[in-house]
Amino acid sequence: MSDKAGRDLAQLRTEQVDAKFALLDVMTVPELLEVMNESDSEVPKAVAKVLPTIGAAIEDIVERMMQGGRLIYMGAGTSGRLGVLDAAECGPTFSVTPDEVIAFIAGGNEALRTAVEGAEDDPVAGANDLKSITLTPRDVVVGIAASGRTPSVIPKISLKSGRRATKAPTTNPFTTNAAVTATRALFIFLSY
Repeated sequence: MSDKAGRDLAQLRTEQVDAKFALLDVMTVPELLEVMNESDSEVPKAVAKVLPTIGAAIEDIVERMMQGGRLIYMGAGTSGRLGVLDAAECGPTFSVTPDEVIAFIAGGNEALRTAVEGAEDDPVAGANDLKSITLTPRDVVVGIAASGRTPSVIPKISLKSGRRATKAPTTNPFTTNAAVTATRALFIFLSY
């Protein structure tokens, strides 16, 4: 990673130490629970701000899946594990097949139970995951990355030159997304 990239990464909220947790190691259990619960209460507020974006993304996903497209999650770390979990639950919840909702996690299946350090920084692995399933114009790739810049989640791929992915808004206006070229699959990048 270049010095500039390292500095840019260091500025992200996801890489900062939250002052509320600065004394984590000396907090009592009740204090820790109170601080964690307070932090968790920020989630519904953040989601509420982007409900129209989430709704538009869901409508696009449903429309494409009704035309035979697939929902494909790309994630790393905890975000990737949540994508895999959601993909596994879509079958029993929505009566879809494992071929209709697919999930890739940086570092592969090993990363579901053990941290695979550095896997998130490999854009080639992410691109290879997508190439392995042959994207179609009806597919939707949902990249989930806390930082909004994880190379394995937002791979710079070119499966067919000259055909751009449909542009989709991100849930975080502060995210910087790489331009992705693919087979007109819809790419949605989620970050928090």
